[in-house]
Amino acid sequence: MHTKKNNYYILKKVITAITVILMIFSVSGCSYQKKDEEELKEKIIAELQYLDDYLLLMLNKMNNITLQEYDMIIKESTENVNEISKEDEATESNSTNFNMISSMILSNSKGFSWESMGIQIERLNTSWPAILVDLSKANVDSGKITEFSDNLNICVGHIKNKDKNNTMASLAKLYGLVAIYTEQINEEESNINIAKTKSNIVYAYINIELEKWDDINNYLDLAKKNFEPVTKDTNLSEKQYNINKAYILIQEFKKAVGNKDKELLYMKYKDTMEELIIL
Repeated sequence: MHTKKNNYYILKKVITAITVILMIFSVSGCSYQKKDEEELKEKIIAELQYLDDYLLLMLNKMNNITLQEYDMIIKESTENVNEISKEDEATESNSTNFNMISSMILSNSKGFSWESMGIQIERLNTSWPAILVDLSKANVDSGKITEFSDNLNICVGHIKNKDKNNTMASLAKLYGLVAIYTEQINEEESNINIAKTKSNIVYAYINIELEKWDDINNYLDLAKKNFEPVTKDTNLSEKQYNINKAYILIQEFKKAVGNKDKELLYMKYKDTMEELIIL
């Protein structure tokens, strides 16, 4: 009788011990899974920033615009960021691998290089599959991922044909998809709204050459609407000066559309985007 009772207690202790061990492994497994998910998210955010920077650089080069009076382009060689190709002319190199490129709108008469655009689109095409895999792992909308691949292929064709307007339209679509991925990955509302704002500013920008004044106005209205929540975000108090300045520049960009002056609008685009990219 005592033996049976002792066996019962022993069995109970064993079951309890096994349960505790399983719980520890379960919690530990969840912890590892959570860590992996966080690392994947951080990696994707960095990759999206790369796409944002690279596509913006390509779009701006179509009209010889850089986003500072002198832009420093740094050679990169990480797994996610390819070296950005250098201009063949009007550049000055130094031993620290920086290139200084003048970006004044009215004084810039230099044409862009289709050869340079070809190199850049090939590098983007090479980088994209690794980013695609990460986006798929994070359960980003597969249709939107496919859309990027399709538009990338279309963009290659337009660059081969030296079709400026359609190249810019394709690059703008790719840039818009980056904002969509940001919305699905990033939990910070302000980052999502800034990404949407920049996307609409880009769409306004590509319509300047086409002189589609109504479309420019409509995209700038959307940009203003997207950016308004950012101006009210109390968590961004340390950036309030830059936020207020960016909001004013969006409005100034819109006011200038009535002049129907392309160079003026490129200046307004440059000033606005320059402020947005530092937020």
